[in-house]
Formats: sequence, C-alpha cells, structure tokens
Amino acid sequence: MVIQIKWLTFTYKVSNKPSANRVYVWRKLKKIGALPLQDSIFILPYNFKNLEHLQWLSVEIREMDGESFTFESNSIGINKDQDIINKFNEYVESLYEDVFDELQLIKENANDLNTIEFIKLYKAFQEIRKKDYFNSDKGVQIFGTFKFIEKRIYEQEENLDEMDNME
Repeated sequence: MVIQIKWLTFTYKVSNKPSANRVYVWRKLKKIGALPLQDSIFILPYNFKNLEHLQWLSVEIREMDGESFTFESNSIGINKDQDIINKFNEYVESLYEDVFDELQLIKENANDLNTIEFIKLYKAFQEIRKKDYFNSDKGVQIFGTFKFIEKRIYEQEENLDEMDNME
C-alpha cells in the first residue's frame, strides 16, 4: 500500500545562551509529538492544530531573538513517508508502554479498582494519544482495554444497584 501524506517541517535557531531557550523550544516540540530529523529540524503530520502550534512557537522563538521556518510538503518520498510514519508509531508505542503495563495490572485486579488511579491513567493515555497521529497498534489495543474495563465497572455498578433495590 502506498501512503502519501502532507507534512509540516519545522526548523529553528535560537541563541545557545541562555540554554533555557533551546530547552524550552525542544520541550514544546516534544509535547506536540514532533519527530526530530536532525538538530533543530522537526517533522509533524500536517493538520491545522499542528500548524497552529508551530505558528505560536515561531512567535515565541522570535521573542527570543531567534528565527524559525515552517514548510509544508505533500510528500518526502513514498518510502521515506512510510519510514517516518513508522518512527512516529515507534515513538508513541514506547510512551504507551507504562500505561499498558499499569492497565494490565488494573485489568487483572478489576474487582479492587481504584477509580482515581484509573482516571489518572486514562488521562495519561489521552495525552499520549494526542501524539499518536497514525493510530498505532498499541494505542488501539490500549483503548480497547480501557473500554473493556469501563464496561466491567458499569456492570459492577449495575449489580450493586440491583442488590440495593433488593433490600
């Protein structure tokens, strides 16, 4: 299957001093899931939200007396596009590992479910999912597990309600 995708390529330059500026930019790019191609060159799938993030980051970089450029491209090359998609998926799947491990423990001990911990874990999953631009297999699997556990919680609550009504 041939996949062609539209990309946003972002490059920037800020002064090395203070180093906090470079770290700030790097963290912002990491937060939105930008994939580093080379030093100070990042790529993201094109969508309005990513474009908006990069535009705001460009404003902040200019305020640091730096410069940045955002380029749109329809394709980097058929094979290269797939390589980049694979790298995005590998990245988010590594982020999903901790959530997956904790979710498996919750699934095994669903009768002793701590709802607050479950909600925190779901929020962590949602943050990673924002970076899962290509619906990685691990993300789909984790989402299915969350739905399975939610269904069990709902069924347990219904059973408790029925027992209360019997009294």
